[in-house]
Amino acid sequence: MTTEELNTVLTVKALVSFILLGVFFGVVSAALNYHWKKYGIEGKQIKKIKRLYFGFALFMGIVMLLALIVILT
Repeated sequence: MTTEELNTVLTVKALVSFILLGVFFGVVSAALNYHWKKYGIEGKQIKKIKRLYFGFALFMGIVMLLALIVILT
């Protein structure tokens, strides 16, 4: 396998991994959001937890996207 072929394979794997992780994260986030709404005890605590979770998730998503851009270029 040449270096160019290896580079192509790794690029495709990186893109597919990013998409799969995004879908997985979306499903897990939807499930968590559903359970937080249905079984939440106090509204203020749940709002704080949601902000923390989705804020951190947004940060990590941006980091992953930047890493993907670096890999693809």
